[in-house]
Amino acid sequence: MDEGGDDGWTDEDVVQQIAVPEELKPDDKVVKTQQLVSEVFDFLKANDIHRFWRRHLSQKVHRHVGYSSWDRSLQVEFDQRFKTFLEDPQFIMSNCRKVLNMEMGHALGVKWVSAFIVCIAGFTAFALCGLDE
Repeated sequence: MDEGGDDGWTDEDVVQQIAVPEELKPDDKVVKTQQLVSEVFDFLKANDIHRFWRRHLSQKVHRHVGYSSWDRSLQVEFDQRFKTFLEDPQFIMSNCRKVLNMEMGHALGVKWVSAFIVCIAGFTAFALCGLDE
């Protein structure tokens, strides 16, 4: 083969259009779920989720049961469980799927879905604290 000449290959020889069977085309629900999961992960990484949780707990439940009133060992165990939930792709995907299956779930923005997931993670992490004792 010479460097500047024609080597006999054409684009048609290399690239062929292959018809994708209908059953292999992505499902709209799967695509929407994947997109929402990705956006939720981006939102969680870009924001102080722990601060949101603390503020939500003290304002919506009561300040006397807020994070700062917990003893240190409870805070440490909670933080570990909370972080684990919010870094778990299966946890995020499962909850995103549930939201999208709600009547108007598709209309919620990423911020509201993320807030909902943070609340689920926070209350679940709190409920699981101390079970190992």
